[in-house]
Amino acid sequence: MIATTGDVLLAPDAIKIYERELFLLATLITPNLDEAARLLGDPIRDLATMHCAARALAKKYGTAVY
Repeated sequence: MIATTGDVLLAPDAIKIYERELFLLATLITPNLDEAARLLGDPIRDLATMHCAARALAKKYGTAVY
């Protein structure tokens, strides 16, 4: 979805399809920090925020987050 350089690799509509259809089927998602921030709509700046983001993503999509 988003490269670690910050470049967006998918169109916004494609990201919505991932969220609406694919993530709900996943057993595990592995977003990088930029992707996690995009999915949650909040920046991730430190380790504590990373932990909160992982919990929020797991709850939002009903899957494990690595």
